[in-house]
Amino acid sequence: MRKIMILICLLPIACASWAQTNKASWTNLSALQPGQKIQIIDVNAKKHSGTFVSDSDTAISYQDGAGGQTIQRQDVRSLERANRRLHHTLIGAAAGFGVGAGAGAGTPGL
Repeated sequence: MRKIMILICLLPIACASWAQTNKASWTNLSALQPGQKIQIIDVNAKKHSGTFVSDSDTAISYQDGAGGQTIQRQDVRSLERANRRLHHTLIGAAAGFGVGAGAGAGTPGL
């Protein structure tokens, strides 16, 4: 019974997050420079990688090994600059090191 109540409480939060528009993140594309490596994940969870060419209100264009490609806005689930995994991994490792060092410093020696 407790699990059902938790699910009932969390369901509106999940629905609200799905209902948010992606307009703000689409406007962030203006920060991309032509030639930057990007990775696009479409609504079918297929990954598209290449170099950014241009964007408009309705689509994003990129260049890959097969030539120029265009994906419509409604077909894009997420977009990120490629090769950011190492950057995020290093940030996570630094945060973990800090927490571990803090916990170790607060624990009396054995």
